[in-house]
Amino acid sequence: MGKFRRKIKPTEQGLQNAAEAERLRAEQKRVRADDGKEEREKTIAAIVFYTAALVLFVLSVVFFGLNVARMRDYELHYERTEATVVGHDTRGGFGKAYFVLVLSYTYDGNDYVLRDTRSFGGVLEEAYGKQMPVYVNPQNPARAVTVWSSDGFSIISAVTFAFSSVLFLAVARFLRGPKTFGRRVLCAYLPIAVMGAAFTLLFLVGLPLGGALFSRVRGAAGYIVVSGLALLFAVADGLNSRKLKEIMP
Repeated sequence: MGKFRRKIKPTEQGLQNAAEAERLRAEQKRVRADDGKEEREKTIAAIVFYTAALVLFVLSVVFFGLNVARMRDYELHYERTEATVVGHDTRGGFGKAYFVLVLSYTYDGNDYVLRDTRSFGGVLEEAYGKQMPVYVNPQNPARAVTVWSSDGFSIISAVTFAFSSVLFLAVARFLRGPKTFGRRVLCAYLPIAVMGAAFTLLFLVGLPLGGALFSRVRGAAGYIVVSGLALLFAVADGLNSRKLKEIMP
């Protein structure tokens, strides 16, 4: 009887079911492909952000090292003395002019004039006649710098550190989910906090003879602020991840 087996004619409903099943398989395949593409794009973006963060961090380290070396050189090899504000100069132009102070100091019986490199934002009339500490090069007394201008690279270092921290936090965004909190801490929050604390403490190396860190080093406060913000983000993220773990099975 197998030789004369009757062919089963597909019904209209069967054809519709087969077409629907085929459509569902194609849709699932497309969704998996889209998910894979999105995952690859996220991975590439995370790598780009992390690389940029590391590059900016290296730049921050370079400027930090130059700043510490410069300040240490002034502290150890220059002599600190007092100078008197005797005038001011105008620098810049095209709507971006700023004032710098002109100071007079005496070294080894000779008088010298120093034009500061840092912009002055106070009242000029009140600054005239005031005493300011300066570093004088004993080998060339005509070369001097104000104590407050000796950390010229600290702002650049702090700014690049801040931008690198923002990119580290952007990388943390790609590691979303309550189960990846530990990875976010290791990849973003902890490095920012450790680097900020290390930079701030190592600035003291540039001040071997002592001095108020936050009034001497303009970038020091920036490191503390960025590190503090990273700590707040980490705490908030940790609390949120804990709540999500309790809610999710």
